[in-house]
Amino acid sequence: MKYHLGLAGIFALISLALGGCQTGGGGQATELQEGATPFTMGELYNYFAEQTQVHEDGGVYYTGFGTLTLLKDGEKSEGTWASYDDGRLCRMVDDKQVSPCETYYHNGDTVAVEVEGEVSMAPKMMEGDQIELLATGSSRKMYTRDETIALVSDKTHAWEDYNGAYYAPDFKLYTLWSGEKETGKWSVTEEGALCWHIPSWGNGPCESYFMGDDGTLMSVFKGKEDVADKLLDGNQLNKL
Repeated sequence: MKYHLGLAGIFALISLALGGCQTGGGGQATELQEGATPFTMGELYNYFAEQTQVHEDGGVYYTGFGTLTLLKDGEKSEGTWASYDDGRLCRMVDDKQVSPCETYYHNGDTVAVEVEGEVSMAPKMMEGDQIELLATGSSRKMYTRDETIALVSDKTHAWEDYNGAYYAPDFKLYTLWSGEKETGKWSVTEEGALCWHIPSWGNGPCESYFMGDDGTLMSVFKGKEDVADKLLDGNQLNKL
C-alpha cells in the first residue's frame, strides 16, 4: 500500500430507476438452495463497489459512485449501475437500456445470480480496477490466499515516511502511522488479496501480489501495479 487515505469516506449509492443492465457472463449452472436469500442494496454495494467482475468476453469495473467501465470483446464502454433491496443489480451502458437486471443471492457458502429464471454461480470478482489487465491479457499470476498468508505472516510491512504494519501469525495487526500506534486485524480474501481492519482507517481497498518476470515482488492496489513495499522479518515497528 503506497499511500493511506486516512478515514474512508462514506459512500452513498443512489439507486437509480434504470430499466435494464448488461448480463453478467454467468458461471457454472446451479440451483438456489433452501434458505437462499437475495442481497440487500447495501450488501450489493459492498460486493460490487471498487471491484471488477470477470466475464468470458471481458469484464466490468464498478466504482463506488455508481459508474462503471465495461470491457466486452476488446471494446470499452462507460455506464452506470444501481442496486435494489430485492437483490437486483442493474446496469446502463452508453445511456442505453440493455439486458435484464440480475438478482444476486446468498446461496449457502456461495453467491448465485439469476437472470430471466436461469441460475448460475456468480462470476469471479477481482479487487480494484482490473480492466486494463483484462484488456491486455496479462499473464501475471496473482498470489493465492495461502501464498499471501505465507508472504506476510510474522513480517513487518515498511511503508513510506516511517509508517508500517506488523502481521502477527494469529491475524492481529499492529500499525504505526504518523507516529500513532493502533491494533486491529488482517485478513486475506479467497482471491488472495491482503486486507487491513483498523478502526481509524475505515474500509479501504485490499492489496494483491504477484511475482514479476524479473523476480521482483509486485503489488496491485486500487487497480494500479507497482513494486511491493519492503517486508521485514518479525515485528520491526519500533525500528522504523
